[in-house]
Amino acid sequence: MPQINDLKQQVQNISVTKTDLSVNKSVSNTGYLLQNSPNPFSSNTVIRCFLPANIHNAQLSIFSADGKPLKTYSLSNSGMNEVTVNTASLASGQYSYSLIIDGKVADTKAMVLMK
Repeated sequence: MPQINDLKQQVQNISVTKTDLSVNKSVSNTGYLLQNSPNPFSSNTVIRCFLPANIHNAQLSIFSADGKPLKTYSLSNSGMNEVTVNTASLASGQYSYSLIIDGKVADTKAMVLMK
């Protein structure tokens, strides 16, 4: 339950507009995910995530509804990152994606693929 409350607080501290992404300083020292766009989607979707400067290893991982890892993307840049996910090899359904920083899950979100 504390993790859910932490995620809620992070979401409240993030302000997103069409042309600008402003991050409250209170979350700039932790990594987080933004909701993929578009969602639901039919072919490709874009996932944005923030990485703090003090990380050693970061990955974005896509999981099936039953928790099986399907795709992993290495992330190396601090600050805002963007990953375009091609879903040609995935079936319609619900998936989750997680930001993993230094071996720990920092954030997880859900996405829906509709072919």
